[in-house]
Amino acid sequence: MAASSVCSSDDDEPVSVSFKQLKKDKFVLSKHLKRDYEHAKKQLIRKNQFRDPRFDPRVNGLCVLSDWTSLKEEQENTMQILKKQLKKVRSEEQREKVTKAIQLLRQRRATQMDVELKRRVKRDLQRQQMDALRAGKRASFITRNKLRDKVKEERLKLLTKRGKEKYLSRQSRKKSGANVFDDYNE
Repeated sequence: MAASSVCSSDDDEPVSVSFKQLKKDKFVLSKHLKRDYEHAKKQLIRKNQFRDPRFDPRVNGLCVLSDWTSLKEEQENTMQILKKQLKKVRSEEQREKVTKAIQLLRQRRATQMDVELKRRVKRDLQRQQMDALRAGKRASFITRNKLRDKVKEERLKLLTKRGKEKYLSRQSRKKSGANVFDDYNE
């Protein structure tokens, strides 16, 4: 009888479970908990990941590019180097790579200039509004559409005569292309 009251040696051993069994008995999260878990996991990855503020969409213009003058100089140097390489390159594949890189740099420079132009137009409009308020006039807020038109006007002022012609012809082609589809639907 004494032997029955004493625990058997099998109870003291740790339970061994196969990997397949663990997979089957895996803890299942509810949809809400799963969403929170995934979100927390992404946040952890984002925290550990370095992001360049110039190309991070979350910064969205808060990072002023005028603070990065050394990068501007570096871009100009790389552009010159790429142009020199383009003259020396003989293989067609290398030529394509170099031209793509040059095109990328040009596009990046154009977008930077466009962002600066928009910022400048916005700043001028805000200054005008503040002057009007100080003069005792009523505040008038400009809609996005009007702001877009002002930016277009400024862009046209900066372009040369040939550039204006190109820009306007491109715009007319876009409009005529849109009208073609309108006729098709009727």
